[in-house]
Amino acid sequence: MNEAVHKGSHAKKYLINAPWYLLSSIVTKGAHFFLLPIYTRYILPEDYGILSNLESFGRVLPIFLSLYLDAAFGRFYFKEKESPERIRTLFSTHFWFLIMWGSIISLVFIIFSPYLFKYLLGISILPIVIVIITSLLSQLSVMVSMIWRARLLAMRISLFQIFMSAFGIAISLYLLIAQDMNWQSRVIGTASVSILEFIILTFVAIKNKWLVFSFNSKIIARSLIFSIPLIPNIAAGWISGFSDRIIMAYYGKLGEAGLYSIAASFTMLLYIFNDAITQVQAPVAISGLTDDKKQAKKSMESFLILFTGVMSVLYLCLALFSKEFLSLFTDIKYHEAYKLIAILGPIYIFSGIYRVFTVMIGFHGIMWVISGAAIIQAILNIILNLTFIPIFGMYAAAYSTLLSMFAYTCFIVWRSQSKDPININYKPYLYLFLIVLITITINYNLNLIIIIQWRLTIIKFVILLTSIFAIFTIPDFKVIINKSINSLFKEKSIAKN
Repeated sequence: MNEAVHKGSHAKKYLINAPWYLLSSIVTKGAHFFLLPIYTRYILPEDYGILSNLESFGRVLPIFLSLYLDAAFGRFYFKEKESPERIRTLFSTHFWFLIMWGSIISLVFIIFSPYLFKYLLGISILPIVIVIITSLLSQLSVMVSMIWRARLLAMRISLFQIFMSAFGIAISLYLLIAQDMNWQSRVIGTASVSILEFIILTFVAIKNKWLVFSFNSKIIARSLIFSIPLIPNIAAGWISGFSDRIIMAYYGKLGEAGLYSIAASFTMLLYIFNDAITQVQAPVAISGLTDDKKQAKKSMESFLILFTGVMSVLYLCLALFSKEFLSLFTDIKYHEAYKLIAILGPIYIFSGIYRVFTVMIGFHGIMWVISGAAIIQAILNIILNLTFIPIFGMYAAAYSTLLSMFAYTCFIVWRSQSKDPININYKPYLYLFLIVLITITINYNLNLIIIIQWRLTIIKFVILLTSIFAIFTIPDFKVIINKSINSLFKEKSIAKN
């Protein structure tokens, strides 16, 4: 029998699996970043605003099409994994429910969505229909990927995602450059990926006998009881991350929505690292809590400080040189977006932190806590956006997203710690916050000074190195790094013997 995913050296598991997820994220999510010189040359900010609104719509659709059943599948897979028959029933029940429910809701959206988007964006029904079908096919495909991820088959899922991303990019660039299809090229490219992915992964599911003609009403009822309370959480994530662009479009600020989307694309570099690490941490933590909760909580404590420190370093690298990056990678009409990057960046530090505590909350089955936090976040974000976007535009959207995410994270941490506390020393986190705040403040004032560019770059580089040194000298951070390294080498020594 295979070793449980939480057994053995956690440092080794991160080093083996996280690089594959990182590579996949760089190619799939980071591809948009590396292609910005092309996209910003062929697409105007206003058209980018249309594209970002459609992509925002595509991200909210899964909430209605699947009722977030993929979260339930991931949760109950660990309970059923020892029995191929139970896995088959779980997979098939979810799949056929998604076919029926998703098709009905897709039809409803196809009927009513054009009225909204014609008013906001002035576009036809065809791209809206494409986005809806793309979202439905993606939801039908996701369970195979979740099984691979739960089994820590990082190389397999990463290579598959890289192939699919390359396929989509090729189609998008051909349509953009050769056919002059503007923002529509991205919509069609994404749809092509979803169709091919659905065909391949459905074949994999049938071949592995996960998908059969089977349906269990008790299983779908159990899953819905688990997933429906999570919907406000996912909806709030969409509100915080994407509704601001729709609000900007409503107030006639499509150009600023385009600039905001470019800044968000750059901060996605932080999400790439965040996602690569937490994709390993989540299954390890769930498996550990199920088998040995005391040891799992110690591992979660160590992970938190290490993750926060590493992500703070990456954030400083991006924020300090955001102006230079945008000047290099985008057309001049997008350069102003650099001012938003330092504001949006911390979101991906907070999102990685709260994921650790949502694992604990999910383990105890108190999903209403996540929903409650999500409602608070959504209300705060909407109020801030509607109040300040008409006055301050994209800057208000950025600060609203940051503040609502911070409030959400604080609430999740507080409730999780109240239920089943992880032993956390908050002093190193305060040190990290002060180091990052001082560095960002200095950088903001440097960008206001007229100075020769190469000299400014050298000054920023020195500041960055100083900040990194200060972070790595935080006592708790040094201890965790040394323990991780020792754990890795100890595992190698045992393997040799």
